[in-house]
Amino acid sequence: MAVMEKLKMFVVQEPVVAASCLIAGF
Repeated sequence: MAVMEKLKMFVVQEPVVAASCLIAGF
């Protein structure tokens, strides 16, 4: 499975949620 591709698609679809997850992760 291409995790990076799925992650990229998720970032494109939900930029705000992805940013929040990134901030929470780091």
